Amino acid sequence: MAVPLCAAPRAGELCAPVRFLLRGDSLMELTARPVDVRIDVLPAGAEHADARTRKIGTSARHGRHYDVVGTYLGVVADEN
Repeated sequence: MAVPLCAAPRAGELCAPVRFLLRGDSLMELTARPVDVRIDVLPAGAEHADARTRKIGTSARHGRHYDVVGTYLGVVADEN
C-alpha cells in the first residue's frame, strides 16, 4: 500500500511529495529530494502536537490500533 504525504513547507521551500511504501513491519521512504521526516507510531486517535504532522497509515498489533504519522522537519542541509 502506498501512502502519499505532502506536508506544508517552511517559507522559501518548495513542497515535494513524499511517498511511503508500507509492507508489513517495514517503512521505505521515497522522495524527490532529501528531506527529514520523523515517523511516529501513536495510539489511534492521539493528538498530533505539530501542525506539520500528517497521518500516513495505521497499524494493528496484539489487538491494539495505532496511527503511523509523519512530521516534515525540513530539507536536509547540504554540507558539501
